[in-house]
Amino acid sequence: MPNNLILVGTGPMGVEYAKVLNALGTRYIAVGRGENSAKEFFNKTGIEAVTGGLRTYLTKSNEKPDCAIVAVGVDQLYETTCVLINNGIKEILLEKPGGVNGKEISELSKLAKENDASVYLAYNRRFYASALEAAKYIELDGGLKSMQFDFTEWSHVIEKLNKPVEIKQNWLLANSTHVIDLAFYFGGNPKTMSSVSSGKLTGIQNQFSPVRV
Repeated sequence: MPNNLILVGTGPMGVEYAKVLNALGTRYIAVGRGENSAKEFFNKTGIEAVTGGLRTYLTKSNEKPDCAIVAVGVDQLYETTCVLINNGIKEILLEKPGGVNGKEISELSKLAKENDASVYLAYNRRFYASALEAAKYIELDGGLKSMQFDFTEWSHVIEKLNKPVEIKQNWLLANSTHVIDLAFYFGGNPKTMSSVSSGKLTGIQNQFSPVRV
């Protein structure tokens, strides 16, 4: 177990991580920004969070974390992780997808390599018991030769969410990549791929379009 773990983010995702950490008996410090989210976090986890944000905590704290879990909103993932890396934290578990667009993810990868930091994206579907069992049967059967997978995102629900427009524009990256990661985990990088999409968010110009290779 880490000697000094910091959980950054006290919203819904931070609460879920805290539940796991509590069940494992892991010691950690939760850091959030606002008082309201900290109170809600305490009500759901029994853990008192430090408020004021990550930069303030790192400035005032006398003890630098050994590792961190980043569980903030998608639009804050990149900035938060950059702050951690630039403050010398080398082991980071980062909520998917790591940034709001490909540019942020690429820049974050470069920064991590330059600072010899290990940043792990939390694509956790591949570690589900059902996925691990499926992987065993796939291997016993000689491996995948081809695959097809379908999934649905409810546009009528998504468009009503209180999320920044940029996140909705990049919804496939921000949310749907859990499914895509699991598929590629089973099958590896595709040699030939085609994709088809239908539907859209009202008033939102998607940044992704169907791809045929």
